[in-house]
Amino acid sequence: MKWRCGTAKRIFRHDLNYNSRDFPAARRKEMDHLRQCPAAPNHSSTKEAEGTRSPLMRNGAATRMKLEELAPGQSLSGIEPIEVVSAVAIVPLAEGSVQLIYRTPDGVMKERLLGRADEATIATASVERPFSFDGDGAAFQLSCEAKRIDLAFLFDPMMAVHSSNVEPLPHQITAVYESLLPRQPLRFVLADDPGAGKTIMAGLYIRELIMRADSYRILVVAPGSLVEQWRDELFEKFGLEFHVYSTLLEQTSPSGNPFDDYARLIVRLDQLSRNEELQDKLCAPGWDLAVFDEAHKLSAH
Repeated sequence: MKWRCGTAKRIFRHDLNYNSRDFPAARRKEMDHLRQCPAAPNHSSTKEAEGTRSPLMRNGAATRMKLEELAPGQSLSGIEPIEVVSAVAIVPLAEGSVQLIYRTPDGVMKERLLGRADEATIATASVERPFSFDGDGAAFQLSCEAKRIDLAFLFDPMMAVHSSNVEPLPHQITAVYESLLPRQPLRFVLADDPGAGKTIMAGLYIRELIMRADSYRILVVAPGSLVEQWRDELFEKFGLEFHVYSTLLEQTSPSGNPFDDYARLIVRLDQLSRNEELQDKLCAPGWDLAVFDEAHKLSAH
């Protein structure tokens, strides 16, 4: 007899049960005939097939389910990647191979040809609790402590100090965290002596507001000789990247207004004071924070 069991996969329909009354009699007769066909030649040993599959671990032991143990009505895992399916019919085709007709959780009927190599991945699904309390308590406590350390910066009242490349002096910390931050909205004149570290105070204040999500669009107005110093110190000591306004920046701006396209800018005081059109562009988008260096040189209008 010519071995033709490989054609069995083409005669099944996904929406019909072999044992139902609506299953065509001609196809049932053909499948009954295929049950009696001789086994197909097997060129790979069972041990080799077992070596290529990792056994399913259940209850701490490696278990296998034989093809002969499959039965209609069983809930099986390992057929679909992440779903438990219900076996509808099992049709033996040859020794070591069966045709499984099953239903997925969403009601779709499917079929699959199973061999000895699939035994290592198929198991009867068991109902388990979604959680249990039999884990290692010490390991759980250790993971909680690691997560607490990972999120500690969110509850640090002085995040900017501990996340910046500076060692602020006591009077700088007092000015930022006792005088500047508690006052919102803030209009403040920081008039310390020269060399007291007013740039450090402003950098701490800017970084603290950013980390607290209180400021996003920030403008720094400084004399032309101090623009590069502001940009370098904000980047090197606080990790804040600011763009310096220039004619080239305006030419390459997508919208034509760099004050609208860039959220953090440093502008030369002399360049801004002489150009009313530039002042209109600067005021158009609005700012969360504006810092004026050498404010005693400004005049009120």
